[in-house]
Amino acid sequence: MAFLIEGRYAPYPKWFGAAFAKLPCAPALTPPLERALAAADWKSREAALAETYLALAKLQSTRGVAGACEPRIGPFHDRPFMVINADDIVAAIRSEIADPVLRVLPIIGSLDQLTDSTPIIEAPDRARRAMAALFDDGEA
Repeated sequence: MAFLIEGRYAPYPKWFGAAFAKLPCAPALTPPLERALAAADWKSREAALAETYLALAKLQSTRGVAGACEPRIGPFHDRPFMVINADDIVAAIRSEIADPVLRVLPIIGSLDQLTDSTPIIEAPDRARRAMAALFDDGEA
């Protein structure tokens, strides 16, 4: 999410950490992420991750991509796990899309979120076919 908000390409796992450290938002996100990694129990890890989620949502808002939704942490339905209100945030952002063609597209993400296969990602025809397979009508 940090790479997306910063408008930077997220590299494959080997270089991910080094590239993350160079992001402008890394100084704000690194401390809670380090606390999550060092947490002795799941509740401490959850609290550190929740802090990171809120920081990312607020960063997104300062960049003008927020929608009319206040990010908040709360329980996941009736379960004892704390999450950010991602569905509300997505709905608020999606409601601001003016182009009717874009507005009806399914929310599936990018090819890099689905595979790190270089033969697929670097071959435009294969990449298009992989993405088209995710759409009900075969159109990507």
